[in-house]
Amino acid sequence: MDWKVFTDTLLLLARNLPLGRRTAVRAVMRLIPERAKQNVVAAVDGLKLSLDLREALDMGYFLGIWDRDEIEAIIKNIPKDGCFVDIGANQGFYSLMIAKSVPNSRIYAFEPDPYSALKFRKNISLNNLDNIVLVEKGISDSSRKLKLMINTAGNRGGSSVEISQTQWTGASNDVVVEIECLALSEAIRSFGIKEIDTMKIDIEGHEHSVLSKFFSDTPREFFPRLIVAESFEDAPYAEEKSVVRLLNENGFVKSFSKSNNHVFVSGITPSKFSH
Repeated sequence: MDWKVFTDTLLLLARNLPLGRRTAVRAVMRLIPERAKQNVVAAVDGLKLSLDLREALDMGYFLGIWDRDEIEAIIKNIPKDGCFVDIGANQGFYSLMIAKSVPNSRIYAFEPDPYSALKFRKNISLNNLDNIVLVEKGISDSSRKLKLMINTAGNRGGSSVEISQTQWTGASNDVVVEIECLALSEAIRSFGIKEIDTMKIDIEGHEHSVLSKFFSDTPREFFPRLIVAESFEDAPYAEEKSVVRLLNENGFVKSFSKSNNHVFVSGITPSKFSH
């Protein structure tokens, strides 16, 4: 038996089953050897992606499940030559979609996890994109080193500097990577970012710290016109560190929410930073 042909056939079958047939999809995927799931290159809505189908996000992309409304909102609100900042870029899906859809845009993506950054670089190469600057550092409320607790339970995007994976996933111990972080204002200066038209921030509980410091340090005319922020507003820490409340307090108006993603608009055209 040609195992590659067999595996490719199973992958094609899994991908073309109706999304409602999740039990059937899982059953098909269990037949595929683990090693064959690690380096799958698939076409996803006009992109080529290097996927690890052992990971939940990757499987979602493979099956066509992704943040369509949030990304569409960014694309609608970014000028043709505008700037998008992606904080917690993971393997780069938001950045890649925007880079492809708005080819004259400038994208600064921050991802400190070496595993995710490597996949992101592969995806940039697969799609021949030259308008993404990938920075393998985190964003925090100050420039410092932090410990990133790695999610080893099939959701690498859930790695966090705030949330212990022993509590979040029930892991027996935390797998930790030390990462270099920049304050957002420092990143703006370091990379010569002139303005931020749109931003996505998804850093697993650290969003409030980053945005609070940025808003306190930055005149309102330099705020992005649109922010997509992940925030678990029903989490215990959200009572004191509500990202939704913070954005409201700083002049942003909620456009819509999808699950734990919240899309806010400021209603202003960002001014340019002076460096």
